[in-house]
Amino acid sequence: MQIKTRSNIELCDIFFYTSSVIQFIHIKRHSGASGTSHLLSQAIASAKLFNEDRDKVNNFIQRKIVSHNSKRDKTYSFLKYNYTSQKKQIVLVLIDKNAYSKKPKIRKDNSELLSILEMISISENINTLKSMGYECYLTFVPSDEA
Repeated sequence: MQIKTRSNIELCDIFFYTSSVIQFIHIKRHSGASGTSHLLSQAIASAKLFNEDRDKVNNFIQRKIVSHNSKRDKTYSFLKYNYTSQKKQIVLVLIDKNAYSKKPKIRKDNSELLSILEMISISENINTLKSMGYECYLTFVPSDEA
């Protein structure tokens, strides 16, 4: 979802909401420290935009929902989005072909997948997001690449 500001900002890859939570889900293919940095920058930018110009973000999301619903059968339409005081969450998803060991299929620890630079950057940025009022989650998703 890209929102027009002075420059285009990709608000998130997936936006999820209920009456109790709002999630901005950011997804990137893990390509080392530069890719991780881009993912974190996107998360900070969207959190800052939502906190500083919530009405603009709310209107943008509502227009997207109305547009989606107008193209669909009325039996499958999104619920109207309304921000009240839901918990705000950032979910960082890194797609990595090495996220799981080959045999047996066991999820690897973050320390096996991230460089020390990435771990420091993630820690610092998560602390920033927390200070902005967001809960933060990091997960790896295995890629189907060989």
